[in-house]
Amino acid sequence: MRQILQQRLDGLSSATKPFSLMEYMRCGIEKEGLRITPAGFLAEAVYPQALGSKLCNPVITTDYSEALLEFITPALNHPQKLLNWLQNLHQFTYKYLDNEVIWPASIPQTPYTAQHNIPIADYGTSTLGKLKTIYRRGLGMRYGKEMQTIAGVHFNLSFSDPFWQNYQLLLTNNNSLTEFKNQQYLHLMRNIERYSWLLIYLTGASPFMSANFLSTPFATSLRSGDHGYQTQTTVKMQASLNSLEAYTNDLYNALTTEHPAYAQIGLIENNEYIQLNTNILQLESEYYARVRAKRNLHPKESLLSALTTNGIEYIELRVFDLNPFMPLGIAKEDIIFIQIFALYALLTNSPDISPQEQNEINNNVLLTSQKGRDPELTLTNNGHEQLLTSWAEEILTEVLAVAKFLDKNNLDNTINYTDSVMAKLETIFDPNKLFSARLLREMQEQSCDYGTLIMHYATQHKTWLANMPEDATLQTEITKIAKQSIIEQKNIESALQENFEEYVGFKLGNQ
Repeated sequence: MRQILQQRLDGLSSATKPFSLMEYMRCGIEKEGLRITPAGFLAEAVYPQALGSKLCNPVITTDYSEALLEFITPALNHPQKLLNWLQNLHQFTYKYLDNEVIWPASIPQTPYTAQHNIPIADYGTSTLGKLKTIYRRGLGMRYGKEMQTIAGVHFNLSFSDPFWQNYQLLLTNNNSLTEFKNQQYLHLMRNIERYSWLLIYLTGASPFMSANFLSTPFATSLRSGDHGYQTQTTVKMQASLNSLEAYTNDLYNALTTEHPAYAQIGLIENNEYIQLNTNILQLESEYYARVRAKRNLHPKESLLSALTTNGIEYIELRVFDLNPFMPLGIAKEDIIFIQIFALYALLTNSPDISPQEQNEINNNVLLTSQKGRDPELTLTNNGHEQLLTSWAEEILTEVLAVAKFLDKNNLDNTINYTDSVMAKLETIFDPNKLFSARLLREMQEQSCDYGTLIMHYATQHKTWLANMPEDATLQTEITKIAKQSIIEQKNIESALQENFEEYVGFKLGNQ
């Protein structure tokens, strides 16, 4: 594997123009965070109108709950630009939250004994708005509302067409550019999936779950395990990453095949829809994968039809916990590392994933989430048991070669790719440096519980954001976007609405 990686790095080096990751890669971040009262409970206050329309605002919206904020940056070429956007989105939002704070951890403070206290996001009276709200109602019926309040960071990533054109020449590939991009994005996705256990180990920060504060001694990210998003119900299907046709076919089957347990829930209760349908997936967004193929959609366009017609535009990495120690939920060094890791995943060998290997991957993720800091933990590598620490060191040594390659042509003194990887290598030899270990250690050192510690950081982060200078240009842009989104929702709701049943049928029939 190292030989193939080095050959491709050498090929990129021999290009007439020095290779720059910032020139060829674009990244965007979707960061979730619960609105929490000073007493530590889920906020029940109405979503602030000044933040714009939840239905139409592309940068500030809600996820499952009215209280679960979601900040979405544009796709940008520099880590600091991403953080600047995230910072200003937080600062803008805090102007309208009164005494509330944004919970900086993935796991809420307390179990919700009364699920009716978790308000589902309301997207208005339009047919599209009703679809979004009923979809979330269905999620609550299927998985429980409490699981839907778990927050995370999603990382969107793409490469520019000039990069793909140069890389296609390097690989002497004669397919169309669209077909080549599809193949290579799936190549990248397979390796992200294959090594997702490592990303979870390095960035996991949820050694607790809200239900009775479940924990295990060496846990890293229970959010990523079978008490979070890898439950029996959420891994009921996994789309193949071996070809775009297989990927879309698997999703189509899940969208059109009834699930007996969901059929038992029913479709309508008290003359109201309680889920969109009784199929394995209500919509494509219910597919809780660790990595997903994506593209920007036109109105009335479904993801599957868009992928089939126009191919993969970008990928979404979904394995990252919120970093509770950082005001924006993610550190610059981690953004840099994810970029390097993605380039590594693209350049190194990526065979098809067999059903046997997929089972190994799922088990590796579960083991890492539950006891990744156990120095004796072994994972399954191509049918053979290997210490997590040994395998992680092997992979990160190869990632380090990519980082050193990037530093050769790096003219930005605010970024050091090698240092970012070296910091992750240190956590292999000293797991006490992991976020998950730090969280447990600080609770012990300060003799406090999880909620008290996270509330301390929530308050500290709020103060930091208040003291940091705002970007006036960005604040003006965010304000304009919010106001325009309200107008857009009013226009949608004032237009002639489609019959809801026909609209849902169209959404499914247009896959």
